[in-house]
Amino acid sequence: MFKIEYLIYIYMTLCACMMVFNIIYMIFTSSTEKSKNKSKNAIIKKINAQLNLVENGLKVSIRHKQYLYKKLKRTYNLLIFEYALDLQAEDTVAKYIKEIQIIFNDLAIYYEKSDGIKKAYFAYIIDKYRIMENTKSSILVNTMYQFLKEDSIYCRDNSFKAIINSSNITYIIEALKILNKLEYYYYPDVIFKGLIQFKGNSEELGNRLWKEFEKLNTQIKIAIVRYANKLKLDYKEEFYKTAIKEETEEEVKIEIIKYFGENYYELAQKLLIEFTKEKGIRNQKIIIESAKALKKYNNQATKEALKMLMKRTDWEIKEAASESLSAISTSYYELADIYNGEDELARRILKYKMQNYKTKYKNIESEVG
Repeated sequence: MFKIEYLIYIYMTLCACMMVFNIIYMIFTSSTEKSKNKSKNAIIKKINAQLNLVENGLKVSIRHKQYLYKKLKRTYNLLIFEYALDLQAEDTVAKYIKEIQIIFNDLAIYYEKSDGIKKAYFAYIIDKYRIMENTKSSILVNTMYQFLKEDSIYCRDNSFKAIINSSNITYIIEALKILNKLEYYYYPDVIFKGLIQFKGNSEELGNRLWKEFEKLNTQIKIAIVRYANKLKLDYKEEFYKTAIKEETEEEVKIEIIKYFGENYYELAQKLLIEFTKEKGIRNQKIIIESAKALKKYNNQATKEALKMLMKRTDWEIKEAASESLSAISTSYYELADIYNGEDELARRILKYKMQNYKTKYKNIESEVG
């Protein structure tokens, strides 16, 4: 017959085993933590020693490069590497990176065989410290091209930024061609934010981007137009010819409309007015953005086009039109037909926008004067 004492003995034995396990685990963890800290401090110490040499105009030793190559194969040590460099002055780090740049060619070959997360972090390091800047190594460049094809969006994003920071326009164009062939959806913002990191000749990059424009997908085209708009590059004639083509994608037309809302182009006014006459829900965004862009074109034709939009039933179109009217029509008499009209919604939106605009204008005046 089973006795209760046996159950107690079993329970006590289990408790004793758990206690022994916890003690062993704590000793092991403590030992591992001490070992990690010792290794971390050793790496930081060696890097700092070489940084001091660089700061004093001396060269990094070959032995240190060999040591780094061996250590940086571990992603954890890449974290330590980043930590050590972040504590130093930027100009010293830049000189140090230039000295050790060659080891990243071999590391690129190693990390090309790693998983997506490790690749993403390696590409991040290449980007952060501009390791590809002025590089003559086809190994590192080709590795970043390969990383663009990875499933991980972080890997693709980091490698694209690293290529941008190479300051080599040929590499950038090739990277965009690779992205263009991929089936992945690539957000225009990711490409745009990458392009504006470019530190080289923006006009030269713009010219090369335009040569490839028609061959690229919608997302990349949008990013290129945003890039031209952000840097105020003069592509008015080219974008105008693109916008009037029926086959041009709606999203690209919208970005071009925004470009003309920031960059005055006389021929664009007629086009923008024509866009405001579009019908149907499909073209609603084009109508709205055209209405907003027209505030850059202050004349009677623009005012009449915007007043026609105030008769539309869609409140978003009314809002966009009233915003531009508020910016270019300060006279009550110019807008009397809306204020005194039967469309109550149009009247309310216009009054609200006009009041907001005047308040904003007064605040700017008080700040300036």
